[in-house]
Amino acid sequence: MRTFALLSVLVIFIESGLGTQYHLTLDEWHIFVWLELLVTAVFTLEYLLRIATWPNPLHYIFSFWGLIDLATILPLYVMWLWPEISLNYVFAWRAMRAIRALRILKLLRFMPSLNVFWRAIVSARHQLILFYSFIAIVMVIFGSLMYLIEGPEYGFTTLTPRSIGPS
Repeated sequence: MRTFALLSVLVIFIESGLGTQYHLTLDEWHIFVWLELLVTAVFTLEYLLRIATWPNPLHYIFSFWGLIDLATILPLYVMWLWPEISLNYVFAWRAMRAIRALRILKLLRFMPSLNVFWRAIVSARHQLILFYSFIAIVMVIFGSLMYLIEGPEYGFTTLTPRSIGPS
């Protein structure tokens, strides 16, 4: 199951990266559709088996991992049942599929070195929050300063297709 979870995350990363490429053929896109179906089928089977074998199924369903497991299989079923909704919220459904990456955290119990790494991050969480808060504040200050220096009137009017695209 570890290999399958890693494969699933790898497919998501590749699919997200290729999502902006329009030169892929229909056959190449079909590979990703079939991989999505396979991954969702396996995750659905695992989810249903966990519910069936858990001593208190409702406890698992509403637990953190139960909600993560549900979020990994939900997008495909919503797209099948309500395709008009999925067309309007493509980015949200892709983000929900990316939640599959959180399933890698389940692998911590099998990898002692990752467990040590996770404990180090948890123990340094206050310092990390402080550091990233400081970075965010500095970004807002310097972004505001650049806005004051440059002013709102020019924007991106000086950009031409030749200056931002391939020659």
